[in-house]
Amino acid sequence: MVVLSQAAGPFAPAWLVLPLAAVALLATAAHIIALREAPKGALPESRRRIRIATGWVIIIAIPLTAYAFGIATPARAGNYLLIWMMVTALIGAILMLAMLDALNTARLHRLAMRRLREDFRNLQEADDDLR
Repeated sequence: MVVLSQAAGPFAPAWLVLPLAAVALLATAAHIIALREAPKGALPESRRRIRIATGWVIIIAIPLTAYAFGIATPARAGNYLLIWMMVTALIGAILMLAMLDALNTARLHRLAMRRLREDFRNLQEADDDLR
């Protein structure tokens, strides 16, 4: 039986994981800055708040995930278990925020459709009045 694990070391080399994490952090920070500096009305405020919150959770998750993949070793079982539990919890939080964003988008869509129907009815009434 062949076991495909590195019980003595981390999952991936730190020289690979840490630079990738740094790039991901920079991209996430740029995204948050872009969301904060977007002009009013470019994005609904509820969507902006949810996405900024998601960005901050991702900023916390990236270094922990990099540590879990590139530095933490199973030899220190307590530390290893704690870091992976934290990563899992943060990924769960990110998924919950994504679901909240999807529900909010559906809510905004319903409101927009309601407004369009109302505008269409108003145009039809105005057209009927002209006849």
